[in-house]
Amino acid sequence: MSKSLAIRADNVDMNTTTIPNRELERLLQEMAKALHTLNSLLQMNVSMKTSMRCATSEGDIKLSTFAVDFLLSSGGNYTAKTQRVFRTAFNELERILGNVPLAQITEREIERFLTTKRAEASDWTARKHYTALASAFEAARKWGYITRNPWRDVKKPKAREIYPLHLSKDEFECLLKAINDSHFRDLCICAVTTGMRQGELISLRWSDMDLGNRLIKVQNSEVLTTKNKRNRLIPMNDAAYHVLSNRKQTSSCDYVFHRNRRRLNPDTVSREFKSAIRRAGLNDKLHFHSLRHTFATWLVQSNVSLYQVQKLLGHSNVSTTEVYSHLQPERLHDAVNRLPSEFWMNQNSVLS
Repeated sequence: MSKSLAIRADNVDMNTTTIPNRELERLLQEMAKALHTLNSLLQMNVSMKTSMRCATSEGDIKLSTFAVDFLLSSGGNYTAKTQRVFRTAFNELERILGNVPLAQITEREIERFLTTKRAEASDWTARKHYTALASAFEAARKWGYITRNPWRDVKKPKAREIYPLHLSKDEFECLLKAINDSHFRDLCICAVTTGMRQGELISLRWSDMDLGNRLIKVQNSEVLTTKNKRNRLIPMNDAAYHVLSNRKQTSSCDYVFHRNRRRLNPDTVSREFKSAIRRAGLNDKLHFHSLRHTFATWLVQSNVSLYQVQKLLGHSNVSTTEVYSHLQPERLHDAVNRLPSEFWMNQNSVLS
């Protein structure tokens, strides 16, 4: 242990210290005990790191140990939702392969894991776990726990293309009628007219509103980290402006959407939405995020370009937005009809 880290509790010399009263003497004794405890904790920390280094050099650090290390170390780099994705992937990997040393997780074992997840769940689930664990094992390689990342030599599972569920305009009206709470109805209207994610909506403050210019600022804060950590501006349409301006007139809370002046709980929002969907007799697979898909779908169906939809949704790459491209077949017809047709006309006249 480094001398710079060592804290000598015996530096507190009770014989040479002038003690004006017994209370001060008691406090100094407690300080000495606290310093001894801190010393022990520092020694324990050094011991744990030494053990980790030994395990690393021998290539036998266990999966569960690395999972804890990774989740603790990466906490500041990912949102709580992404952390849950990593945690679930680690738990599933350990459940299927066991708490084995990282060095024993080979391409063959990874293929077995992915095959099991495809059979138990879906290609999409296997793909999601692959993405998370390949990233985590890359960190293990950089930290020296393994010499190579075996996930990089395994093909990423291909997921069957699934179009995102959305509501038609009639279904959305039906949903609103099934919502008794006017505040929750406002939240759903804003979700479907702005395309904002649930976390972005429930984190909105009035300071993020520019009602004069009809703009919403989606920005990182102490309660929100945006999906790609970038801020963006969202224009309000008439419906969103009407809802938000009315709420502003009666609001007594910093949050735009709240319950008893406290930020909404995301799980509560999800449960309330699912209850409303069932009361309305709509597809039970719809969830709150479906309102974001509905926003994008309605835009694309109104011939808004995918590039504009990408910017409004805050997608960092247009490939993510292309999931809605199937909604624009008529635009593909328009595109090919712009090709010259004279050569066919000329050919036809020759044949006749």
